Amino acid sequence: MYNFEQIDEFINENLENWKMSGLAVGVVKDNQVIFKKGYGYKDIDKKTPVETNSLFSIGSASKSFTSLCIAILIKRGLIDSWEDKVKKYIPDFETSCEYATEHMSIKDILSMRSGYTYKPYGNFLFYGSRFTNDEMIKRSKYIPFDLEFRDFFFYENLNFIIAGKIVENVTGMIWHEFVKKEILDYLGMKESNSLHEYMENHKEKTEPHMIIDGKIAKIKRRNIDNAGSAGSIVSSVDEMVEWLKFNLSDGRDLVRKEDMEKMHRAHTVIDLDLFERDSMEDIFIPCYGLGWFVYEFNGVKCFLHGGSIDGYSAFNVLCPEYNLGIVILSNMDQNYMHQPIMRYIIDLVTNKSNIYNYNEPFLKRHKEKLDKIEKNELKLKELKEKQKEIPNLNKYCGSFHSKLFGVQEISIKNNKLCIDRFDWNGELGYLGDNEFFTIWDDPIWPTIKVRFIEKNDNIISIDVDAFGKFEKK
Repeated sequence: MYNFEQIDEFINENLENWKMSGLAVGVVKDNQVIFKKGYGYKDIDKKTPVETNSLFSIGSASKSFTSLCIAILIKRGLIDSWEDKVKKYIPDFETSCEYATEHMSIKDILSMRSGYTYKPYGNFLFYGSRFTNDEMIKRSKYIPFDLEFRDFFFYENLNFIIAGKIVENVTGMIWHEFVKKEILDYLGMKESNSLHEYMENHKEKTEPHMIIDGKIAKIKRRNIDNAGSAGSIVSSVDEMVEWLKFNLSDGRDLVRKEDMEKMHRAHTVIDLDLFERDSMEDIFIPCYGLGWFVYEFNGVKCFLHGGSIDGYSAFNVLCPEYNLGIVILSNMDQNYMHQPIMRYIIDLVTNKSNIYNYNEPFLKRHKEKLDKIEKNELKLKELKEKQKEIPNLNKYCGSFHSKLFGVQEISIKNNKLCIDRFDWNGELGYLGDNEFFTIWDDPIWPTIKVRFIEKNDNIISIDVDAFGKFEKK
């Protein structure tokens, strides 16, 4: 009924332009799978082809599953309402804003209007760390509230980590167990999971990739089990189409119809200045629901959520008026190729003419991103050329503490000054005047500045870009 030849041709012709390692696409219409196919490679080195049963990380698209967990618990009477306060289920929950601590509801965290700062402190609590959910939530009270509670949308993974803890406290099951038993298995998604070790050992796993020195390169798989409810599910197109079918239903016997509607309803308006307008010209009033974005593309109302985690990008789209669902999974870090693919498919199924050249603005944006990565790589090389000999290595050594981020160790290894905090490991290059820059072991970490604060000839603290101040103990 629908001719996908042009879309198939577009993807095949543009994999190289987009520097895409591997990709899989699935489309559901009227509860039937009308298209699914894999492209490129699971592993760029081994040239193993992507199939529709290949497993990808779906990253933050996992958030929609967490919202559904809450809806399930509401139907079962274990949670009274979306309006219930977080403290009802996490009694020791605390933020830096007393009013928000007492009044923050489940709906507030799931609709991204909690008020946490524009600085991504919550992301750095889990990303590259080994803090448990309990530790992250306990430390979150030190995150400043730069935004007014309930006034602004700000995308913060910590919100959904908190939601996952609510699921655990209510059911006695960790989020990983609950989402597997009550959602993935219920929907027949038997090969889908949310644990790092499962993906690492699965025969159909794809490998994560990113662009390094202008080329597609395989990278290390990141363990984000500690942020499961915010982004750790792995799945395939074969199984994600079942997720699309469910979300185009009335909730079946799993959740109430009104709660399905509530998850897909706009709750927080998103400031358009948060987006690059030249590539979002066909979006009308972007909003956030409960674990779903709510947009209108070219006159078509859509519920969607993407995901991006080291080496992977994912995109789920629902167009309920047309009973249409689209899933696009890739094993390339932060690649926007799903954007034109999604729009072309919507136009095809809704019989709309191509008003825009969707590929051009997004490819432009993607190439600008690659240019930025290249500039950062050049910046690191330039910094290395400028680095000076450190006059006194021992002067800078010690344990530095942050109430929010824990311990940052500075030590000497092989006659080099090194910085270590969980997975954030590397060397420090010296620029003079107690200012250093990072040379991380992991190429995905951005180069940042580290400034040592001195008093009476003694180092008393360090100021680390993006992380803030650590006091010497």
